[in-house]
Amino acid sequence: MKPAITHHIAFFVYPGFVLLDLSGPLEAFSSAESLVPGSYRTTVMSLEGGEVQSSTGLKVMTQVAKADAIDTFVVVGDFGLAHQTIAQETVDFIRAASAGARRTASVSCLPCSAGPAINRSATSTA
Repeated sequence: MKPAITHHIAFFVYPGFVLLDLSGPLEAFSSAESLVPGSYRTTVMSLEGGEVQSSTGLKVMTQVAKADAIDTFVVVGDFGLAHQTIAQETVDFIRAASAGARRTASVSCLPCSAGPAINRSATSTA
């Protein structure tokens, strides 16, 4: 059975992201795609694309971040984020991607920082 639409799930990572916050949800959508082929397309993205190092030291290959055609936008978490200054370019991208996405999810505080500017509520488990 082919679904009526393929949902694009975009995961946004940055240096120091928590690997489990990426791998767990990514595996869940991958499993769902295996059960109903054509239902989900996943992308791991970062501002510049290329390798991005997680908090464990493991590097993940990413695509250049694009804010278009995203159904669910997931901002991956970071243990030290509350103590960092977040680059304006990152906040701007999160705003743009969230504004165009049907939903935004995260275990990070980043979408909450951008929330008021996108006229949407943002929820975090951080």
